[in-house]
Parts: sequence; C-alpha cells; structure tokens
Amino acid sequence: MLLSLALDRSKQIVETVSKLKSVQKVDVTGELRRIREIISQIELICSVDNEEKLIEDISKFFHYNKITASSSSSIYQLKSEDHGDFILHATSESYYDYALLHTTGSLEFMKKMHDPGKIENFTEIEYFKSNNLKYIQPEMREINYFALPDKLQEQTELSMEHFNGFFHFHTTYSDGDNSLPEMIDEVARYGFRYAVVSDHSKSAFYANGLKEDRILQQRKEIEDFNKKSKIKVYHGIESDILKDGSLDYPDEILNQFQFIVASIHSLFNMSEDEMTNRIIRAVENPFTDILAHPTGRLLLSREGYKVDIKKVIDACVANQVAIEINANPHRLDLDWRNLYYAREKRCLITINPDAHSTEGVSDIEYGIMIARKSGVQPEEVLNCYEEKEFIKFINRKVKRTI
Repeated sequence: MLLSLALDRSKQIVETVSKLKSVQKVDVTGELRRIREIISQIELICSVDNEEKLIEDISKFFHYNKITASSSSSIYQLKSEDHGDFILHATSESYYDYALLHTTGSLEFMKKMHDPGKIENFTEIEYFKSNNLKYIQPEMREINYFALPDKLQEQTELSMEHFNGFFHFHTTYSDGDNSLPEMIDEVARYGFRYAVVSDHSKSAFYANGLKEDRILQQRKEIEDFNKKSKIKVYHGIESDILKDGSLDYPDEILNQFQFIVASIHSLFNMSEDEMTNRIIRAVENPFTDILAHPTGRLLLSREGYKVDIKKVIDACVANQVAIEINANPHRLDLDWRNLYYAREKRCLITINPDAHSTEGVSDIEYGIMIARKSGVQPEEVLNCYEEKEFIKFINRKVKRTI
C-alpha cells in the first residue's frame, strides 16, 4: 500500500491498541517507521506486563493468530474489518527499546550491527553507542547507509518549520479544484511566506492548460490579488517538455513568467538515451527553474520512464536547476535512493505537493519524510530559502520582472 494510506491506517490502529488496558505503550515499527514509499505490512510494537491479558483484550476487537514467540517478545497477526491486517509485536517494558530497534530494521542494516552483552533496559541511543556510532534516525536505517560518504550519513532535522516557499500547485485556471485565493489561504495557514502558482501549460489540453490569452488574464488576477494577499504570490507555469526537449511556449512567452516548472506528461516510451537527452535539453533551457517529477512514476500503477537519472542530475547541477521531490504520495519522485546522488553532487532540491486542491497542500509532509530518509538538510532545499534569496535564484540566468 502507499505510504500515505499506511500512515492513515496506522494512526487508527495505534489509537485502538493504545486504549487496551493491558497495553502500556505502543509505536509504529518496521517499514513504516523507516518511511518506505510502499508498505507491504503495517507493524506495531507494544509493551505489556501480562501477555495473557493482552490476548484477552485483542480478542475483543481483532481476529488474531500468534505467529512466534521468543524470550523477549511475541508476534501476532491481527485483523479486523475496520483496520485490515497488521502485525503486533508484544514485549515487556525492559526489552521495549531493543525490540523496537530490531523490528524497525532493516534486516540488512541490522546485520551490520552487533548486539551488546546486556540488552535489558537498553535504549536505542545506548545501542548505537555500543557500536561506536551516533544515533541513526529510523528513516535512514537501510542497507546502503554504511556505504555512504560521511557527509551523507549526517542526520537531519528538516521539518515544516524550515519552509518558506510553496511551489508547484494548480488552481481552477487549469485542473485544480480551488481558486487562487482559496489555495493561498490554505498555503498561508500552513505558515508559508511566499508561493508560486504553476498551472498547466497549453500542451496539457486535457488539464485545461493555459493558452496565451489566459496567461495574461491570470497575471492580472495575481497582480490584483497581491495587493491584499497575506503572502506574496509569484506567477509561474508548469510547462510541458515536448518530444525534442523544448518547452511548449516560445521564449517571449516564457520570459513573461516569474518561475518555470518543467515536466513531462506525454511520450513516456522513448528509449533511455532519447528520454535523457530530451530532459537534459529542457534543463538547459535558461528559463527552467525546477525539473518536476523527474522519472514520471506513479507508485503501484506506472513504472517511471527509462532515463539516466544521474546524467539528468548532473545537468541540473550544471544549469542551476532544482530537482523536485514530488510529494504527491502516488509519486514521491525523485526516489529517495537517487537523492543521495543529488546531494553528493550538490544539486538543489525542491519539495512540492503538486497540489490540485486545498486538501493537497498537506501532501508536502510526505515529501519532507522522503527527504529526511535520505538525510536532506534545510540548506539544500529551495523552499527553505528566505524570499530575498529566492528572488536571487529566479534571476540567476534571466532577469524576471518582480
């Protein structure tokens, strides 16, 4: 299941399990604690004093099957109509942190670790210290962690509090469900200080993309809106990358926007070389500011197109273009595994929800989770720029009218 669905379900399950009289505390563990983009199984861990009382409690709400038991914990497969299937690890309070660590995984990560002689009442921090390591946040506990350069192993405190700019969202001018004022009210409520509206361009006819006359209409609305808006709104566009890598407006039109999000929405079946060259040409366009959803994947429904993503990242670095983590839970693209290469090459990163409604604004939190998984630091993220720094960025290659 998608990460977003697993998070929603797990909140409901945690709420139910935490109310059981026999349960002292409960946490999410496994893949979900590591923030995998696809979750094969929701796993929880709880501490109990009396396992027989736990069985009595869970039998009132769930169908259950005890899978296995050890000296320190037991594992149950639980199911209900309201919550679906999930795994529950039950342990005592003295073994809780140790069991939480091991059930979090990943298995390959834990194979690199060594158990200390004493594990009762041992915290995760103490466990890492016994392995001569600083605490490693759960999201980063994957097989590749120990192969990373020291710089990329650093933990991150990236959170919504660091964000100032909100980019890549749609309004009723194209295929959005809400008007510009409605979207900006929600964006401002989240605490953002400036925003870039980026409706679809004219090639996206299926999404009511903007032709030249409607661009002027929207610009006038934005200018009028900015006179009373809580935050500054910049006029951008999500411009389609055509087959040959050009953007779908001539330069004289592109030059009228304050921000360009370049992306692919068609012709996914090109060869790897053709697709790579197509994207690189778009990145080399001096008007391009962001490369959005760079591999085009839709999780659980569509594979990304064939592309040499390292060459694309190199092109973004060379042309001072930010690469996107599209925070829509169906995308989460750029993949966290490729973010390490982007970080190593010092590619600027941007995290955007691709929101088509006010409800979609909150999707940015999934993007932050994925960024944290690969250790992205606030200073590596365009959205974290103060507005003055953002203005410098959008004027780095072409002079924009602000």
